[in-house]
Amino acid sequence: MNEEKKNYTQRGDIMARTRKAAVNLINSWVGKNEKDGSYKSILDIYNKQKTKPRGVTMKPRMAWCATTWSAVAIALGYTDIMPVECSCFYLIKRAQKMGCWKENDNYIPKIGDACLYDWQDNGVGDNKGTPKHVGMVTYVNKKEGYFVVTEGNYKDAVKKRTISINGRFIRGFITPKYDAGQPKINTSANRHAGKDVKTVAREVIAGQWGEDYKSNLKEKHYNVDAVMKEVDAVINTPCGLTTTTCSAAYTSNIYKNSYKTSKKVPMRIDAGWNKKLMIEIPAGRKVECYGYFNKYKKSVWLLCVTTIKGKKYTGFVESSALIR
Repeated sequence: MNEEKKNYTQRGDIMARTRKAAVNLINSWVGKNEKDGSYKSILDIYNKQKTKPRGVTMKPRMAWCATTWSAVAIALGYTDIMPVECSCFYLIKRAQKMGCWKENDNYIPKIGDACLYDWQDNGVGDNKGTPKHVGMVTYVNKKEGYFVVTEGNYKDAVKKRTISINGRFIRGFITPKYDAGQPKINTSANRHAGKDVKTVAREVIAGQWGEDYKSNLKEKHYNVDAVMKEVDAVINTPCGLTTTTCSAAYTSNIYKNSYKTSKKVPMRIDAGWNKKLMIEIPAGRKVECYGYFNKYKKSVWLLCVTTIKGKKYTGFVESSALIR
């Protein structure tokens, strides 16, 4: 019996095809990468199928994001509910035949679903382009408007990505018919010391340590100052984008106006101080808002356009930092 499948059988998860089992398995692969060759164990799972889709055998240097999703299904014996393919395009075709394809960018996923991307998405309407990448949804925060995806072949490794609900580049979702529903996630439970600071920092940003994350980190014996330093570095390091990857959820003529920044303020890829920094706008700089905005807790973040050093930027700015 496959060793990974054996482990799940011993815990009882294989008896009921659960979202939790799928998420636990793919999360256990985080860190596998091309550089040290550890990702080959994922390819091996895929290649051991008696009949491979379209007869394709995975080889090194081939894109392996869809293979990672498929390897989870194969290892757990979930292939009757999770489509298996090494191509994102054909993965959607199989999902459609199985009746588990969700053609809706605005869908709020559940853990264990797959999110597919199209990097040529123009951000207008539902994305209908050719899919380029896929990963498994492993955390959802509906209240804050985002979810976390664990992906193979993300910069040549298994890594996590944070995506805004209805954000840009979403192509659609695969929604397997698991036997169990969405489990409740204790954001501070089941954490353990031993993870590197960068991994924990990204978990904090994704909300996986709860609102009282500092106390939860301390309880699990992490160096809180070191984690917070890394959190600050991740959030406040410019991402190099000039246009946000997230769309505005609301619109109102109340906010449609020309503004100036009251001080040096950050423009971020989405609403919220925990979102990635796009660029810092100097004090007194003109910004334009056409009425589009998002909300983060009790604050309003306007989708603004400004020009800095001859380059046009479009992103979210906290409204209290702007004056008319």
